[in-house]
Parts: sequence; C-alpha cells; structure tokens
Amino acid sequence: MEISKNCTSKGHEKIEASNYCEECKIYICKKCESNHSILFPKHNIFKINEDLNQIFTGLCKEKNHSDKLQYFCKTHNILCCAKCITQIKDDENGQHNNCDICSIDNIKEEKKNNLNDNIKILEQLSLTIEESIKEIKNTFVKINTSKENIKLKIQKIFTKIRTQLNQREDELYKILEQKFDTIFFKEDIVIECDKLPNKIKTSLEKGKNIDFNLNKDNNKINSLINDCLNIENTIVYVKKLNDTMKKYKSINVNVNFIPEEKDMGIFIKTINDFGNIAFNNFKFIECPEKISDCRKYTVSGEKRNILIKTGEITRKK
Repeated sequence: MEISKNCTSKGHEKIEASNYCEECKIYICKKCESNHSILFPKHNIFKINEDLNQIFTGLCKEKNHSDKLQYFCKTHNILCCAKCITQIKDDENGQHNNCDICSIDNIKEEKKNNLNDNIKILEQLSLTIEESIKEIKNTFVKINTSKENIKLKIQKIFTKIRTQLNQREDELYKILEQKFDTIFFKEDIVIECDKLPNKIKTSLEKGKNIDFNLNKDNNKINSLINDCLNIENTIVYVKKLNDTMKKYKSINVNVNFIPEEKDMGIFIKTINDFGNIAFNNFKFIECPEKISDCRKYTVSGEKRNILIKTGEITRKK
C-alpha cells in the first residue's frame, strides 16, 4: 500500500504529516500533534523520516493490498497478508501462493531466537563500527584522490596530443603556402595580369602622342624621352608577365594531401585504442571487522536471501 505523506484528520488532508501513530495507524500534522498527545498519552508516536515506506503500519504495502499482515513467508522471509498467499495468482494476488507460509504466531519463537543471536552480533559490531567507518572513509578519500590524479594525468596527456596535432596542422598550412609560392606564383601576379590590357592600351595611346610631339616641341624633349623610357619598361614588364602566363596557363596542378580521408582508418583506430585504465594488483583489503569470516550459515529461500546461523560468533585474535 502506498503511504501518504499528508495528515489523516478530516480537513487536514492537504497538510503534510510530521508524525505517525502506530496504535491509531494514522498520520498526524503539527496542528494535530499536541491534541493527539493529550488524548492518547500512551500511544507510540514517532517522527516521520524521509523514507515513509520504512514506517510499519501493520498493513500490507503491496499494490492494492490493504489487509493486515497476519502471515509469514519463510521462503522469502517476509510478512504477508491474505491476498499475498491466495491461491488465485494474478498481477496483484498470490505472490506467495507456492511458498512455505505460517502464521505470525508460529514464527515468533524462531524470530525471538534469531533476535538473541542478532543482539550478540550487534554488540560485537558496536565495538568496531566506529573504527570501520573511519577506515572506510579514509579508503574512500584515497580512492577518490587516486581517481582525480588519473583524471589529471589523462588530461595532461591528451592536452599534449591536441597541442602537437594543432602544431602539426599549422606546420602543414605553412608548408603548403611556401610550396605554392615557390613552385607556382603568387596571387599578386594574377592581379597584375588583370591590369595588362588597360596598361597596354594606355601606353599605346601615350606612345602615339609622344610620336606626334617628339619633333615639334624641343622644350619638352626631356619629358618626352622619359615617357619613351617608361613605355620601354612597360613593354619589358608586359613581356615578362606574358611569358609567365604562357608558362603556367596550361599547367596541370596535381597536389594531394597524404593520407587521403579514406585512408584514415588505421590512424583513427590508433586514436580510439590509445590509452587504458589498468587496475594493477587490484584487491579488496580485509574489512577491519573483528567478527570471524569463518562463521557458518545455511542459505535458503527462492531468491537465496535467507541466512540461518549454524556456527558461533568468534573474535579475531
């Protein structure tokens, strides 16, 4: 049965419960708490913790079961209601119809004997539990520190790998630029070639103008000769560029990066397989608990979850 977190009292159903009365089997909010204590001073009332399902109501907690727990399943070591042991087995009933069932009165003595044994176990545990808790906390700190150190080591190694890959990538870009500039030509040559038609046209018009004035204006003879020199230089420059174009205009550019993308499989596999988390000589250290590990038990139950002690408790020396 699903346990409600709200008060059972009428009118307070929407108020969250803070206590539970074992005798009344009801949940009590803070408003009802003082009145209930006055009316029923001998009732066993206790605070509700976070896990409400740990509260024992005396009623079955199986889905759609609300019957009183009157039976005990020896097979599963659990209290049951009438619906749990019914011969009609469906999604909600008969979970324990084929089990070893007895009434709770018949199991009383057995549980009482087990209780005495368990009290002895708890007495022994109480002597060492503080030490055990301290040691397991220290062990956790060591394990966590080791884990964080491994994380830092992994980060350092892969950061170095990424740095080297980035450097290699930059180097390849630089080599590519240098090779193309050396073997072929730079982009500025293409830009200059685009200017050639206009440059030739301008020089041609200027040459005709010089030819017309060269014999008529002796006062500008220096300037006219200088213009002639400029035309000569332009022709040299144009021829040079033209020769360059003739050289490269039919070139077959066949440049590849090795490896090709389709050939990356081996390298990718190497990356995928790189690194391993190795737990060398990993073993559990014996628990500091002083109760001997050689105590004898018999195991039973459908789920192998029932332990019955057959040996005595001994202390480690």
